[in-house]
Amino acid sequence: MEKQSKKYILNILKSKLRKEKNNKTENSNQLLPIITVPSDLIVAIFYYLGPEFRFSSNLLKINNAFYNLAQERRFKPIFNEIIFDTSKGYPYTETIQYAINRMEKADLLNCTGPYLDKYHVSSKYFESHESSIENIFLHKEKNLLKKAAAKFITYINKD
Repeated sequence: MEKQSKKYILNILKSKLRKEKNNKTENSNQLLPIITVPSDLIVAIFYYLGPEFRFSSNLLKINNAFYNLAQERRFKPIFNEIIFDTSKGYPYTETIQYAINRMEKADLLNCTGPYLDKYHVSSKYFESHESSIENIFLHKEKNLLKKAAAKFITYINKD
């Protein structure tokens, strides 16, 4: 865990430096590489799902949805640091579980329903994370994350 914490802090610092450096290139057509911890991508996609959004808490479905996103050519630039293990029955990455755990501990993502089979994105999340999401990602990245969130809804709702 200490290794992940150091990496997280290092990546936040890199992100801030990149932000300052790239303020002038915001209008370029090139998508800049994302320098964040990989779980920030998952957290941002959940953010862009919208307040009070509910979706299946089935990790197989969640992993499949993110794997399908990662396979789409237009989303590959934002998923380049997330590695899926496809040697098992379904694609899996610890990054998703790590992001979900972070959000659950912060009371930003909750299990609901009589069988605890749905995740509920808390409205508290939107109040507390708007500025951090806006500051971590560049404008083009945010637009791509919004599109990925919309596509995530399609994948997570597939049977």
